[in-house]
Amino acid sequence: MKNEKLRWVGIVASILGLFSFARLLIHNYKVQDTQSLSWDWLLFNVVIQILWGSWAYANHVIPVLITIPIYLGGLIYLTYLKTVLETNIMSKVYNNNVIFD
Repeated sequence: MKNEKLRWVGIVASILGLFSFARLLIHNYKVQDTQSLSWDWLLFNVVIQILWGSWAYANHVIPVLITIPIYLGGLIYLTYLKTVLETNIMSKVYNNNVIFD
């Protein structure tokens, strides 16, 4: 990358964003409520991470590349949690009348 200052801006932004995102994950895990998260928000964040990862790859910014899978893992978890909470899929009866709540 030609400008090292821009590299550090990307690294700092990625790390600060990760801390902010971690707080969102913890909050949604604790309250078990994803009503405030729209499907659009989840989709846009996946696209953002792909674009951010492309930029980091093109500019060889390894710390940012490390945070991308963490973000994507969190987005997968939020998608799972939103699906479970909004469809009540876990409250159905499975295998020998065992109920998962």
